[in-house]
Amino acid sequence: MKVPILLALPADRRLRESARREFDGTGRGIVAGMRAPRGAVLDHDYSAVPMGSGQPTQPHENLHPDRSELFAVRATVDIERPEDIPHTLDGADVLSDPIIAPYLTCFKDPSQGTAAEISSKLGIAALHAAGLDGEGVAIAIVDSGINLQYLENKLGRKPKFDAINSWTPPGINVAAGQYPVSHGTMCAYCALLAAPNATLIDIPVLLGTPAGGSPFGGRLSTALNGIAYLSGFWAVAFAPGGAINYKALVANGSWGLYNLSWDFPAGHPGRYSDNPNHL
Repeated sequence: MKVPILLALPADRRLRESARREFDGTGRGIVAGMRAPRGAVLDHDYSAVPMGSGQPTQPHENLHPDRSELFAVRATVDIERPEDIPHTLDGADVLSDPIIAPYLTCFKDPSQGTAAEISSKLGIAALHAAGLDGEGVAIAIVDSGINLQYLENKLGRKPKFDAINSWTPPGINVAAGQYPVSHGTMCAYCALLAAPNATLIDIPVLLGTPAGGSPFGGRLSTALNGIAYLSGFWAVAFAPGGAINYKALVANGSWGLYNLSWDFPAGHPGRYSDNPNHL
């Protein structure tokens, strides 16, 4: 059984170059000549992801490709049983790369409430009267993609959108803001109820069929890649001499892992669902 995994590797020249190419749009994937730890097969189409120090909280600057101490790469291991998943390979931590999925109200239950009811419960009129309407704030929708035309028709106006700092996942040939209407567009609509003057950034990570062909999936790594790109842009924007276009960045990720059978077995140090130190 081939199981998708993430490997946490210490920084080196090839990892930095791979991450830098993803960030500046000049290339994607692992740099030629990079070798996998024994027992793993690297996904050469997946760029190295800078993870800073690997700590749950750290400065954004640590996530820049030139400063990161650790990088995540996507790979697979071939095992007979889930219990055989190694904890490390050649000293590199082995981490779970499970399926993630949108969080709905309660699986197949319909949505609850209207836009007017939600606006009332949130006290949006009072927020807007106080000038809290999202002006100067970027909202990254880390989800299934945004459909701007649908939002414009629904809202009766064109929402602000940052196509330059949006991200396209590997293997997808769709322009930012032009994805089919789905969960991500709903998240964008809800965000604009509270913050109509915010600028949307499209980070579509819940697309396509998860890789790997096993119950462990392999979609978290795509989300990790998109979030790292977003963090890298933010770190550059607020670096000395950087172009600070926003007062704040909000990342919306309305998804998670709600079936523990998609994760590594309980007790594995690389398990995702109950491990705050997972990359």
